[in-house]
Formats: sequence, structure tokens, C-alpha cells
Amino acid sequence: MNKLLKNPLLLFIFGATATSLIGYLINQLPSIPDFPYKNSLIIGAVILVTLLIAWGTYQQSQQQPTDAPEQIDPTLRLRLLAAEETKVKKRLNDSLLLSLMIELDQQEQPEKVGRNPLQPLYTISTNQNTSPPQQINRLMEVLQRPDISGRLLILGQPGGGKTTTLLKLADELLATAKQNDQTPMPLIFELSAWRDDSLNILDWLIIQLKEEYSLAPGISRFWLERGDILPLLDGLDELGLERQKKCIQAINQYLSADAKRDLVVCCREEEYLAGEEHLTQLHGAVCLQQLSDKQIQDYLNDLRRLDVWQEIQRNAEFLELARTPLLLSMMVVAYQGKPIQTKQDLFDAYIERRFNLLPVGKEEAPRKKILHLLAFLAKRLRGTQTEFLIENMQPSWLQTRQQRWLHKFILGLILGLILGLFGGLFGMLLVGLILGLILGLTFGGSSIEPVEEIQLSVTQIKISVFIEKFTYGLISGLIFGLIFGLIFGLISGLLGVLIFGLISGLLVGLIFGLISGLISGLQSDLKTKFAPNQGIWASFKNTLFVTFIFNILFFSSQIWLKPFLLNFLKLSEVSVILNSLQALTFVLALIYGGGLACIQHVSLRLVLWLSGCIPWNYAQFLNRAAQRRLIQQVGGRYRFIHRLLLDHFANLPLS
Repeated sequence: MNKLLKNPLLLFIFGATATSLIGYLINQLPSIPDFPYKNSLIIGAVILVTLLIAWGTYQQSQQQPTDAPEQIDPTLRLRLLAAEETKVKKRLNDSLLLSLMIELDQQEQPEKVGRNPLQPLYTISTNQNTSPPQQINRLMEVLQRPDISGRLLILGQPGGGKTTTLLKLADELLATAKQNDQTPMPLIFELSAWRDDSLNILDWLIIQLKEEYSLAPGISRFWLERGDILPLLDGLDELGLERQKKCIQAINQYLSADAKRDLVVCCREEEYLAGEEHLTQLHGAVCLQQLSDKQIQDYLNDLRRLDVWQEIQRNAEFLELARTPLLLSMMVVAYQGKPIQTKQDLFDAYIERRFNLLPVGKEEAPRKKILHLLAFLAKRLRGTQTEFLIENMQPSWLQTRQQRWLHKFILGLILGLILGLFGGLFGMLLVGLILGLILGLTFGGSSIEPVEEIQLSVTQIKISVFIEKFTYGLISGLIFGLIFGLIFGLISGLLGVLIFGLISGLLVGLIFGLISGLISGLQSDLKTKFAPNQGIWASFKNTLFVTFIFNILFFSSQIWLKPFLLNFLKLSEVSVILNSLQALTFVLALIYGGGLACIQHVSLRLVLWLSGCIPWNYAQFLNRAAQRRLIQQVGGRYRFIHRLLLDHFANLPLS
């Protein structure tokens, strides 16, 4: 029964049949005066059918997509690999560590994942004593060894090159995956985005693929369960010890569920050891070692920065900082003869040097304001996410109750003006204004979800998505019409009210299903963020397209719809229905086409700008920060060049 109720076609047939049957009973039973319990029967049938349809609709909406393998576009794998490769290479090219031409020493430490030291990761001598941890030449060779079998932990110190090592590994794996279709696709995931402790890793990975690449959940699930994706998880230590523990438990559970699942995890060594849980389902661990004196000296000699090496020899604190690859590369930029004792001194000197190399322009805010804006961004990102997209700003960025109410008011005012102007065409100006304010209060605190690029290509997958969404919308309309018509029809005892409600509900379902189904069916199956604020601009273009097309279609359909409705309803009732449905078409096209996301985004940006938290031209500001090497830009995505620098800005006071 549960499976049948998840079938959209059967659910539609059931809803249509039930509606017709109940309409027949209401029309016929009153003509039989001696029929016992007729009122109870009608009311009982209404309640039963309504509950069954509602339950079935809920089950249908909750089911997980199950795209069959034969439905997957054969070019999708190559396009996904190309998109991931672009991201990885861009991050590697922009990395501070790229200029640090030092091969970091890597040691295998299997005890970090609970392995017996006498297993093959160590050399066994004749007296059964284990050798020191083995030095590693290529991490990819370790990952592919039979005893590791695709499950590896990468440990290191803050700024010690963990992420860069992971990027290099991903680059090698991507090259292999492009040549061999049987090789898993390596994809990097930021564990800082794992915010729901109750969410299992499989579902979280599916959500991340949906958010980053708009990959269909059914395809993601199929690939992950088959082992076609190799997740590379970065930033386990960014969760904090308590959430890190829960995340490790979730990772262990994910890996223990299926031996085909491979995984690589990156974490700071100190935070990993401080936690109570270990990644026991991984098969090996590699720990990145600090730089030796010779490595530091050779690197500085190659760059002809003997002055830095001389200062390091005189200053023990400077030498300790230089053992970390990130900090050493910063020293080359920051050191200008002034003593540097602590990380704070180094970061301050680095920022100072970057502003000296690229001075504040006339079109920019003062330097103090720039630092304030970067500090605000760092505070919003710390503990929640690593990458930042302008279109992903959410109402949670609002800090005070006054800001949140102002956001809702501005959102409602804009919606009210738009709907009011549209409603004025049908004599419903006040209704439009009130509806806009209600929508503003309703959606003011909800998440902003841009509608990405719509592609006017037709495939079997998109047709199936359209049919599913259209059927779901039609069923929702039937439920609405059934409840509305029966309740008011029974209360008033008027058959006209019943017919009015049923027809209105059916038309609402048709419009809702058509709009939501068509937009869902035409959305791109894979997207990449190649420009700042791409999602909002795409939503704006989609809104204009969808709103224009659907309003023209509905306006044209009135040529035959109006005469048809006059067979059942009065002229005044038909006018009310048509005007209301025209307005509904406009509202639904605005919401589902991406217009609501645009208005939410503009309202949020306006409040944050008025509060002095962000600049108005955020993309220009972030691009300038990327030119100063304070932020890294990959397409439309931004991140601080390192978490240590993010933490430095986040600790600055907001003046």
C-alpha cells in the first residue's frame, strides 16, 4: 500500500476518482430522503479520502529520488570531473604553498586509526620489534596499496600543508579518473558544512553535491553506493571536539556499512588526538612532518632571501614559526627587517605588506573599513563554512532583532509593491499590497534558495521530472479543491459553492503543477559557479522568462476557459476565478522562477549594507581582497587563503 501511494500516476487516478465519487454522493443522496446516516456517510467519506490523499501526497513528497543507471547522462561523469579539476587546479595555483617548493616529509602512523603496529605498514625485524614510521614518496601510491584500499587519514599541524597535500592527491586522482571510467571520481568536501549532527554522511554528501553542482540526489546516491565517488573530506578539526566526535562516529558508520566505500579525511593532529573517537574504519594514517632546518635554508636560498634566514638563526621564535610551511611562505612576503615573534605579529606584518604592495584605491573604502568588513565576513564563516558564495548569504547573518524585522519589512514592502501594481490591473491593488506584506513576514526568516540556470533542452530525465512535479501539483490542487468545495458546500448547502470550490482547486493544481514541474524539469543537471553572485543573476533572468511565458499562456487560455466555466458558474464567479488565477500564476511564477530569492537577497544585502556589515558591491570588494592575497577566489567562490588567517580576522574587534 505504501509503495502504491508513492506512485504519482496511481495517486492522481485515486484522487480524481475519489473526488468524482464524493461529488456524485453529494448530488444524489439528498434526493433519497429515507436514506439513513447519509450526512454521516458523506462527512466520513470526505474525512477518509482527504486523509488518504494527504498521506499519500506526503509519502510521495518524502520519497528519495531513484534515478535508474540507464537514465544517467553518459557525459555527466566527464563534466563533473572537469568541473572538479578546474576547482582543484585553481586552488593549487593560488595556494601560498605552491611557491614553497619543498616536498613535505610524510610518515605513516597506523596507530592513529587503531591499527596494530605489526601490520604491513611497518617493517618487522627478526626480533619482532617494529621500525620507525616509514617515509613516503607518493601519497597516491599509499592510497592504492592493498592494505590501505582507498581509506586514509592525513594529519598535520596548523598550516602544515594538509589541504595542499589533499589538493595534490585530488589532482593525481582526477587525472586517473579521466582516463579510466572504472576509477572512482575524487571529489573534495568541506566538513565545516556538516552542521546537522543527526545527518548521516551518505545523505550529507548527497546534499553537498546538490548544493555545489546541482547534481540530482538519485544520481549522487547511486554513484556513492556503488563506490563511483571517492570523497576527500577536509577540515575535520573545524567542527570542534564535541561535533568532531559525532562526525567521526558518522564516518565510521558510513564506512562500515559497505566495504566498497572509500574515503580520505584531513585533520589537524592535535585536535584529532584530543578527541575521544578515532577513525577506526580507515586503514592507514599519514602524518605531515614539520620542516627541518636544512629544508628551510634551502628554500630561502633558492628565493635569495638570505636576510630571512639570518633573522631565523638569531631568533628562536622566528625559527619555530618557520617550521610551518604556510608561515614560512608568509615570512618571505612579510619580513621587511622588523622583528617577528608571534603568529599575530606575522599575520599583521603580512597584511601590512599586502596593502603596501596593492595600496587602497580611490574607489575603495578606507583601510580600517576594509579590515572591519573582512573581520565581519570571517566571523560569519568561522565554525560554519569554509567557502563563501555571495548568493549563499542567509538571514542568519543578521545580528539583531531590529535588523531581522527591518529585513522582513523591506522584503514585504518590495513584494507588496510588485503584487500591488500587478493587482491594480484587476482592481485588487490593496489585496496585492496586503499579500506582499504577508509574504514578507512569512519568507523573511526563511533560507534563500536561488533558482539556477534553466536549459531549454528536453531529455527523458527532464520529462520524467516534469511529470512527477506536475502530478504532485495537480494532486495538491485536487486536495485543496476537495476540502474547500466540500466544507463550504456542506456548510452553505449550495451546490454552486461546491462546484466553485472544486473547479478552483483543480485549476490551482494545474497551474501549480505546470509551473513547478516545468521549472524543475528544465533546470540544469550540473552547474558550476564561474562568476560572483551567479545564482542570483540566474534567478533574475529565470524570473523574467518564466513570469512572462506563463502569464501570456494563461491570458491566452482564457479564450476557451471562460466559455467553458460559464457552463457551470455565473459570470461574476468566473471573473473572480480568472482574475484570482491570473494573480496566482504571477505569484507562483515569481516564487518558483527565482524572483523571491532575488528579492530576499536584495533585502538582506540592503539591511547588511545599511548596518555597515558589508559593502554594496560585494564582488568588487572580494575580488580586490583576492588580488591582495588575503582571500582566494575560485570562480564565484571565495575563501580566506588559510583557516589561520580567517581566525586572525575573526578575532579582530568590530569597531
